[in-house]
Order: sequence, then C-alpha cells, then structure tokens
Amino acid sequence: MLLINMKIFNKKESGFTLIELLVVITIIGLLASVILVSLEDARTKGKNSAKNQLVEEYIKALELYRSSHPEEGYPNLNTPLTYYCLGESSEPKCFLNFYDYNSDLNDKIKEFIAGPPADKISTPFGSGDVKGVIYNCSENAPCSKYKIKWYLIGNDEKCIKGIVGNNPMSNITTCVFDSEDNLEIN
Repeated sequence: MLLINMKIFNKKESGFTLIELLVVITIIGLLASVILVSLEDARTKGKNSAKNQLVEEYIKALELYRSSHPEEGYPNLNTPLTYYCLGESSEPKCFLNFYDYNSDLNDKIKEFIAGPPADKISTPFGSGDVKGVIYNCSENAPCSKYKIKWYLIGNDEKCIKGIVGNNPMSNITTCVFDSEDNLEIN
C-alpha cells in the first residue's frame, strides 16, 4: 500500500505553472492597455472631426442665408459685441454656460440647415466642459461679416480653415472662423 501512494505523489502532471500564467496575463494586460489608448485617440479624432463638420454646415447655411437675404446679409440681431449659441437645445446656455441660445438667430437659418443641430460634443476645459458653437455678427445691419468660435480636444488640432491658437494648460485648440478672412472652406 505504501508503494502505491509513492507512485501517486511522484506522478508529474501536465499543465501550466503559476509563473507561466502570470507572464501570459501580464502580456495580455499590456496589449489591452495599448489598444485602449489607441481607441481613445480615435474617439477624440472622431469628436473633433464631427465638430469641424458641424461648423462647416453652419458656414454653408449662413452663406445660403446671405444669398437669400442680400438686404440683410448674414443673420443679424443688432448686437455686434454678443456671441450666441448656434443650434436648438433644451439647455439654456452653451460654451461653459456663458452664451445664450437665440431662437431668432436659429429660426433665420433653419431653412438652410436641418434642426439646426446643437453641438452635443463636450470638450473638457479647466473645471468644466465646453459644448457648443458660437456665432457673432460683428456689425449692425446689414451684416457683411461674422465669426464662429469652437473648441477641439487636444493641442494643435486641425480646425477647418482658421486655427487661432492653443491653450496648453487646458489641452484644447481654439478655432475661430472669420468670414472676412476665410472666404472658402477647405
């Protein structure tokens, strides 16, 4: 009986050792972290691209409005120093809650852009998030020039024509489209 028990204890079983399992788990963990970083970069580029595309649509809608209303020019609210949020939203303000949505402005361009859509993409900025694209007609009627401002996530990101500057402390790119300087969209 003692002989039989010795054979059982001396029998070598096949399988993985604990060290081998830990090495494989570590390698899988490293690969997963690399993939997650790549996915986050792709997500950020997608958000920035969507925001730039939204701005391009607003620029086209504003140009169509001006063509249809030559006596007024671009949509004008006779408040040359005030920026307003473009788009319709259930939220009262955009752009870190600094600027108001204006139904008159959005009603004017509604026939040229569906919605008009509000920007729902958040850009982290300091202690808050920036949502929105803002518009300013820089003169009283008739309005012949305007500015649109928006933020992108990351430094040195590509705006549609008209990058203005970066804010390295907040990891954002500030984009400003000035109709007077940028007559074409890339």
